[in-house]
Order: sequence, then C-alpha cells, then structure tokens
Amino acid sequence: MAVIDLINGKRVTVGPEKATVIWKILKGQIKPTPQQEKFCLTVSRIFLNWRNKNTPDDYILEHEDVIKQICKNGWMCDRYGSPTRPEFSDKRSWYLAKKFNWLSNA
Repeated sequence: MAVIDLINGKRVTVGPEKATVIWKILKGQIKPTPQQEKFCLTVSRIFLNWRNKNTPDDYILEHEDVIKQICKNGWMCDRYGSPTRPEFSDKRSWYLAKKFNWLSNA
C-alpha cells in the first residue's frame, strides 16, 4: 500500500502497482493518460512502501536518509561498531544496504 496526500487535505491509499505508476508520472518518467494526469494534478505528496520490491530506486534514493536509518535501526554490529547484518532477518533492508552501498559508510 501507498499513502497519497492530496492538495485538498484528504489522504487516500492505493496498491503498490498504482503507486509506482503515480510516482513515475509525477517524476516525468512515463506519460499519463488524461484520467491519470487529472488525478496527479491533485497529489501533494506520495509515500511509497520502500519494503515493496517494485518500489522505484529513485524513490528510495530521494528518501535515502530516512530509509537508511530505518533499515539500520535493528542491525547487529561487530565489536568495532560496524553493522554486520539485520537482527531480525530483514531481507529487504539488507538487500537495499548492499545495493546502495550503505554498509561502507554506515
């Protein structure tokens, strides 16, 4: 699920597939249909679930500071304070940490 804040103050939720399409339209990566364009003009902010596998990399990088901290929150560390792995088998955060090289400057 994703949460979308609208300019009229309302908040709606949509599924991950629709949210990804809305994100890509807002970023100019795909061309919208007239109905999609009308809806996107009412969007003030979108919150995607970064744990979904289809969340675009550019969303994760745009919100990297927050997502990185959430990912590292439950990691185990070695005796020198360097993160070694997630404590609770959080495969998605570990995957992102390796993909975006968050381990080297943890």
